[in-house]
Amino acid sequence: MIPKIIHYCWLSNDPFPPLVNQCIESWKKALPDYEFILWDTNKIDINSKLWLKQSFENKKYAFAADYIRCYALYHYGGIYLDADVEVIKSFTPLLSEPILIGEEASGDIEAAILGAEKGATWLKACLEYYENRPFIKSNGTFDTKPIPLLLNQIKQKYFPNYPIKPFYYFSPKDYNIGKICITKETFCIHHFDGKWLKKGVKYKLKIMLHRILYIFGGRKNHNKIVRVIRRIKGLQ
Repeated sequence: MIPKIIHYCWLSNDPFPPLVNQCIESWKKALPDYEFILWDTNKIDINSKLWLKQSFENKKYAFAADYIRCYALYHYGGIYLDADVEVIKSFTPLLSEPILIGEEASGDIEAAILGAEKGATWLKACLEYYENRPFIKSNGTFDTKPIPLLLNQIKQKYFPNYPIKPFYYFSPKDYNIGKICITKETFCIHHFDGKWLKKGVKYKLKIMLHRILYIFGGRKNHNKIVRVIRRIKGLQ
């Protein structure tokens, strides 16, 4: 059984922005009987892992949080939430399941909300992936492989037949077009604040292409095309 613990991460010394404050307030309102654990520099030793140290020192906090979410869930169990996730209703009806995992509208696993029992084997595999792994690659660039791709691989190996929740459970907002599809089964909304992304010309062109694919092909065809491109590039 998944314990009633919410883990979240904030590694900068900046105050919470309004969106994060609003989201945390929604947690307290919807989950009054849950324990909340903030993972900051007082809670975890940033120098304990090369990945943590290098991503933190370069202020790439989202990538440091990729490791921390796996660490927190493996050692404590519970539910990890990104700070920009708004909770609509309690997760309690789902806690009898061994894993809480859903998809984004894009078809990828939604890493902004993950739930697990303490000591889960698949989480140990995630931690082993980061063991002695540098964030700064040998050519000086950053290893920015997004954690949903890692989780896709982990799922295929450790629980390939476990059904993940449809996108409207945990991630009803489509970040490519901004549309939100809330149903009676929606538990939370990931708002995709995405401050770690470089939103220059290349990013804007990428979003434009995604939207064109959505308009002419629909969500499912868009996702199929993206997966094909990733396989060609060796990302999946």
